[in-house]
Amino acid sequence: MTEKADQATEEAAAWLIALEEEPGDAALLARFQSWLHAAPDNRRAWTDMAEIYDLMGRLPPAHADLWQKAYRPALPSPVGIPWRRPARRVARMAMGFVLLVLVGFTIPQAELYLRADYTTGIAEIRAVTLPDGSIARLGPRAALEQVTQADDRHFRLLRGQAFFEVTRNPAHPFRVEGKYGLVTVLGTAFELGTGAAQDRVAVRQGKVSFAPQAADQDASSPLVPGDWVSLDAVGNRASGRDAPEDVAAWLNGRIVVRDRPLAEVVQALGDYYPGLILLGDADLAVKRVTGSYNTADPVSALRALVGAHGGTVHSLSPLLLILS
Repeated sequence: MTEKADQATEEAAAWLIALEEEPGDAALLARFQSWLHAAPDNRRAWTDMAEIYDLMGRLPPAHADLWQKAYRPALPSPVGIPWRRPARRVARMAMGFVLLVLVGFTIPQAELYLRADYTTGIAEIRAVTLPDGSIARLGPRAALEQVTQADDRHFRLLRGQAFFEVTRNPAHPFRVEGKYGLVTVLGTAFELGTGAAQDRVAVRQGKVSFAPQAADQDASSPLVPGDWVSLDAVGNRASGRDAPEDVAAWLNGRIVVRDRPLAEVVQALGDYYPGLILLGDADLAVKRVTGSYNTADPVSALRALVGAHGGTVHSLSPLLLILS
């Protein structure tokens, strides 16, 4: 974005908050209309800001049952965008958050990274040698914890994805916990990814046991090269087969997916983007996608991803993308 466009975006955010605060102020509205028509950048910025406002209005606040019904302002819609008009407090919080993003503010997951023994940053891939000699290759924004210092073959993946090349030791199985499942192996190469909704394991080489953490690992059917399994919080399990060479394709700069929800791919590409990506269209989020996406250029990858389904990517700043 140009310097003028950046300035217009910041001004549009300020106008949105002002108009939400004083919706009945005729003089304020007149000044806004003058600003809006003063430059094409202003009109484009207001269009984008309207989309953020609408998008944020679709996201329920935490503890929504405790929120009282609030005044819903009738903000101007000079560009013909249908407003959903989120409640006043929600709109103020949303726009305050957007302003923080626009000036480069980030909120690190401090507690998670303080717990971890090994971490990576945005778009960073790091190979670490574990105490038993096994290798863990961490994907972007990953966090890996050694569960106890006494057991050098028991780990917990707190966030992100990792590819493990495990030193064989039949007397001492290697274990990695996700949020919901536990992987147990003797010596093999496999990928584990953990997110808010599920854990996912894929095997490149050898055999892997993967089951809910409270289950009997010995009773689970072993996974072999090409197998993948996902597991969610309530024990729902999905499985399939891919080419073993596509396991952990992100190590070679690609995200390869087959028949996966679009939102899942957006989340994966988000680990390669330094800002915030907002996907508020529920219909777009659940589209099934198959493809290979370049992690070196996540914005272009996102455009290709959503463009195939009639979507667009709006870049409001180097730190904020809207998919719609």
